[in-house]
Amino acid sequence: MAEAMEQYRQGHYPAALHALRRVPTDNLGADTMLYYNGIFLLSQGDGRAARPYLRRVLQQPGSALSRKARYHLAVAHWAAKQWPEARATFREVAVDSLNPYRRAAQKVLRNDVLREEE
Repeated sequence: MAEAMEQYRQGHYPAALHALRRVPTDNLGADTMLYYNGIFLLSQGDGRAARPYLRRVLQQPGSALSRKARYHLAVAHWAAKQWPEARATFREVAVDSLNPYRRAAQKVLRNDVLREEE
């Protein structure tokens, strides 16, 4: 996991994803593996591929990463130009007082940047 995170910090997203996928799954929770797969894919610009991983984090009962995953899912929808889904998910984050990305989501919604491009 340390190698994957170091590759990620250095901006080597494909290498980070490769290293992450070599981490034994018994070392980390399922939600952690799903979350970082989604984050790494999103960071390399593949919002479509990231979405299923982030959605699956939300389905993990009691996941400590669910709030963060919801925000990143909104970003993934935005990256995939799925405007209604992005808006709805950013709204969910914006009203969740426990979400660490609440203010960021509020800012996105306030700045009205989720419009379909002509």
